[in-house]
Amino acid sequence: MPKLAIVLTDNFPILSVTLVTEPLRVANRELAQNLWSWHILSAAGGPIHSSSGLELQAEPLDDVP
Repeated sequence: MPKLAIVLTDNFPILSVTLVTEPLRVANRELAQNLWSWHILSAAGGPIHSSSGLELQAEPLDDVP
């Protein structure tokens, strides 16, 4: 299964994340299987905020194999 690592910094534009993940989510739905997966990462991990204030939980970069 292909895994995508999405590395974010504070004040990231949420549209950028959506433009990457939404086509993968739709592909999984249309294929009726979880072919694609992704991880949200940041330097330290933990909560990270978009430019619009949305908070995502990120894994630390050190956790990536």
